[in-house]
Amino acid sequence: MKIGCCAYSFRGYFKDGRMSLEGFLDKVVEMGLDGVELTAYYFPTTEAGYINRIKREAFLMGLDISGTAVGNNFCREDPEQRREQVEMVRMVDISCRLGAPCLRVFAGGVPEGHTEEEAFGWVVDSLKGCVEYAAEKGVMLALEDHRGITSTAEQVLKIYKRAISSTPKPVRKKRRTSGRS
Repeated sequence: MKIGCCAYSFRGYFKDGRMSLEGFLDKVVEMGLDGVELTAYYFPTTEAGYINRIKREAFLMGLDISGTAVGNNFCREDPEQRREQVEMVRMVDISCRLGAPCLRVFAGGVPEGHTEEEAFGWVVDSLKGCVEYAAEKGVMLALEDHRGITSTAEQVLKIYKRAISSTPKPVRKKRRTSGRS
């Protein structure tokens, strides 16, 4: 088993400038962990050179980049704001560059004056485009069960079932576990 740490766990240190992504990598190594999840809002830049440097440093330190995370909210009542949130999920490109197999995304909460069903529709529509884009890049999306419209397992499953119903499914092959057929 491998154990990692999310950059978000050190949010206070990032917010007040006591920690950088490089410092986070150092801390994770000091703690004896195996991997990291890098959160989008702690990147000082998403320029290719910086992303490549972080990837190289993690590799040289023996750390897996298990995933990335972005702080989006698909439950915006304004369609243009929802489109902007979908664009945030272009963090998939950064995930791909880092070699991270997964990007953690959020759904959001139901805005005042709207129903949960409306919000579910917004989330599902937003996720569909994101899932297709991520699949093209070989990155999986992970929907965070984080308050709001994803407070319960039932809500997460409802979104999952609706969002994936029209997206292409990966071809899965059974792995042989022995020499027998």
